Amino acid sequence: MITEVLNKLKYLTDKEKTAVQGFETSVRDMLSHNLILLEAFGSKVRGDYKPESDIDVFVLVKKFSTDVMEKIAAISSEISIAQGILISAVVLSESEYNNNRDANTLFVQEIDKDGIILYAA
Repeated sequence: MITEVLNKLKYLTDKEKTAVQGFETSVRDMLSHNLILLEAFGSKVRGDYKPESDIDVFVLVKKFSTDVMEKIAAISSEISIAQGILISAVVLSESEYNNNRDANTLFVQEIDKDGIILYAA
């Protein structure tokens, strides 16, 4: 992940930025051809977080499966155990995301307003 992107995550500590970078790299490596987008959002991006707040990351994949969810959960757990940083992933398939976009859900509005792209295929 380039420094320019990490600098946009201005409310994250250096340790949190390292955790996000590790998450991004691991998810990209593990999902490669299935991954479309990784985007940070939520209170840690906006700056209205609490000490116990997690780091929210939207993961957009071409095809969702239990296997994909398990892989992402394992990466999040590994980072949480190793670094003490909680990353909560919201995983949607392209079709689920398009349905949310068509319905203009609050989730899509939040991503559009506050999201910071970590990776785009």
